[in-house]
Amino acid sequence: HPMRKYFSVSTNHDSYDEIVNSFVDMDHKMNDPSLSKYQNYPFLQSMLRSESSREYALKTATGYQQFVKSSHPWFETIFIIKERAIERFAAPLALCTLNAVVCYHLSLIFPVVASALTTLEMFWSSVDSQVFSTTLAFLLVFRINRIAVRWWESRTAWGNIVWQIGALAGLICQHLKLSPKLRDRAIAWTLAFPFACKQLLRGENHISREEIAGILDVDEISVLEAAWHPPHYAAAELRNVIFLALSADCTDPDSDIQKNTAMAIYRNSVARSIESLVNSLIQNIGSMERIRNTPLPVIYTTHLRTYLLLYLLTLPYLYGHSGGYLTVVAVFLTSFGLLGIDGAAAECESPFSKGRANHLDMEAYCLTLMKNVVQICVHYADMEIQTASLKMNALFLGRKI
Repeated sequence: HPMRKYFSVSTNHDSYDEIVNSFVDMDHKMNDPSLSKYQNYPFLQSMLRSESSREYALKTATGYQQFVKSSHPWFETIFIIKERAIERFAAPLALCTLNAVVCYHLSLIFPVVASALTTLEMFWSSVDSQVFSTTLAFLLVFRINRIAVRWWESRTAWGNIVWQIGALAGLICQHLKLSPKLRDRAIAWTLAFPFACKQLLRGENHISREEIAGILDVDEISVLEAAWHPPHYAAAELRNVIFLALSADCTDPDSDIQKNTAMAIYRNSVARSIESLVNSLIQNIGSMERIRNTPLPVIYTTHLRTYLLLYLLTLPYLYGHSGGYLTVVAVFLTSFGLLGIDGAAAECESPFSKGRANHLDMEAYCLTLMKNVVQICVHYADMEIQTASLKMNALFLGRKI
């Protein structure tokens, strides 16, 4: 069974019934008699037969669907742990809290320390509020704002890839239908492009066979994932197929010059439209590569973290002698809030990792564009079948359409 490897997968993300239903649905698809309607469209049949296995593989690849999203109810977004990415700032949080505990016990054991802290508070409070607080506010706002821009640029780039893949598939189906085999190869490499992007952005050396089942064969996937830059390889293959399709039978010796010229102009227009979309796809993956490979200059991060750590470590010595043990709680909450902002920035600076709640769900984007392209291919195949049927009926009735 092509999905036998999933029998060993944990069912944390899907119930047993859902997994069984997915296998049943896939088996029905593989034996669906309605697929015989597309017997002249072998690539479309291959995509439809593998649709359930691709969807299952993409949905269970990261478990992203179980994470709480910002659009969820108010309290549901508060009582969460994993989505906060606490591991990003757990070490400095523990250090600051432990420092507050030490300060509290020192003031209890040595009264002279408490007296010295009182004097220090009177001298340092104005400097602390005016210098540290203002500087930290500026640095934190700058850092989180820059990271938000980077995250949204990445999301925008993926959104562009989704609609550009759909537009490209429509152009290919419409204008390359006279070369069915080349049309199918062009659709295959168009769909391979986003999976190559996903592999490149995550730094992986493997493309899941299940996720791209029915699109490329095993040898093609192996060559694609071994390429230095898989998206560029997929785009080059696509360009080559488009060139071959548009170059085939460009002129008809039996036609006049005017008709051949019009056909050449038409093919040149189609080539320009397709090339424009391919260039846009490459531009989008280039934008995400820039975000992944170019973090913010380290001077911003080191300056912020130096000031932030210094502020939190001195906090209990400045204000803690009169607060008692509540000082530890206050320092913990303050540290959690300020360090959490820096942790959020660190978490989202390059949002391409697998299985991270705050990173881009690239499997969902691939699944969406895959469904879009399948729908487009089915629609064009249905129109061609309907047109052929009308022509046959007209021929049978002795009329010309």
